[in-house]
Amino acid sequence: MHLIDTTPPLTIRPAGSDDIARLRRLAVLDSQPELSGPALIAAIADEPWAAVEVASGRTVADPFRASAGVAGLIRAHAESLRHA
Repeated sequence: MHLIDTTPPLTIRPAGSDDIARLRRLAVLDSQPELSGPALIAAIADEPWAAVEVASGRTVADPFRASAGVAGLIRAHAESLRHA
């Protein structure tokens, strides 16, 4: 018997001007100030789970999802960009 993985893929990408509302929503949900400057956003099934400010590494994440692992991944990705 073969199991089919139906887990949607995780996408990490630079946040653009069309992501402002998504970034604001993540900050509000996480009770954190909004991110400023260039950011990365992590999404599953096109739903934002976490975002990170590249320069500082400050992260906001959706506390109503199991987003700790996603936040860790996006933080590591931002760190690798800072040291590139």
